[in-house]
Amino acid sequence: MKGRISVDLVLRCATQRFRKGETQDAYVKRITHINLADKGIEKIENLETFENLQALYLYDNCITIIENLDFAAHLTHLYLQDNCIRSISGLSHCPNLQKLFLGGNQIERVDGLEEQQYLNELQLQYQKSSVGLAFDIETLKALSGSLLFLNISNCRISDTSALAVLSRLEKLDLSNNEVFTVEQCMEFLHPDCCGSLQVLDLRNNPVCKAAKYRDYVSLSGQFLTELDGKPITETEREFLGTFVSMRRRAPSRTAPQKQKPLSQLDGVGNVSSFCFWP
Repeated sequence: MKGRISVDLVLRCATQRFRKGETQDAYVKRITHINLADKGIEKIENLETFENLQALYLYDNCITIIENLDFAAHLTHLYLQDNCIRSISGLSHCPNLQKLFLGGNQIERVDGLEEQQYLNELQLQYQKSSVGLAFDIETLKALSGSLLFLNISNCRISDTSALAVLSRLEKLDLSNNEVFTVEQCMEFLHPDCCGSLQVLDLRNNPVCKAAKYRDYVSLSGQFLTELDGKPITETEREFLGTFVSMRRRAPSRTAPQKQKPLSQLDGVGNVSSFCFWP
């Protein structure tokens, strides 16, 4: 069933109640959260009077465009997952946005977020597109000072190089994508890139089948505490570090073997100078 946003609809769905003797105008100004999920809504409209809006729930609708949010200077949480949105736009007047939920749409490119200096969580999982999710590097640079959690699982991603600019990122969900090599992981695990990363999920990527995959990634992430849903213990990290050191010091009894081609990186674990032999 198709639905349209109206003041009456918002008031009917509101959990707050009128105070005794309160006018509708005064009541509307008190509303900070609006929940219009699963109402068959096709367009964002008629919300201008809710000038103190902080959280807007519009998931499970039929919205195709992010629009008509010029009034929403106080908006911090926007829930638009499971709609029909094809591009990220219309958010330039929402400078205080902190959490943006866009999973389950049809987005092909991450852009249009250059004004979101306070965005710390971006959910983009399960994009229903025929092509892999791509990233505008300038947009990611703009988010690098604030973004802490990025969910891009199930988005057919094979190129992860742009993620390297997200220096404050603490949690990254890249599960169920098309990351094939350890080198691709090294691109964003370097301490000068996503050096604050603590939780990384790469489950169901081809790279998970690579020899010593967990060892390489665990040692390369300086602050990683969890990989693929399993904790990386200090004991595990110390054991791997000791093993690598012993490998380096052990005299070679055979002709030198060629190391597997890893990115030439320096940092925790000194990735460029160690190699696990098969």
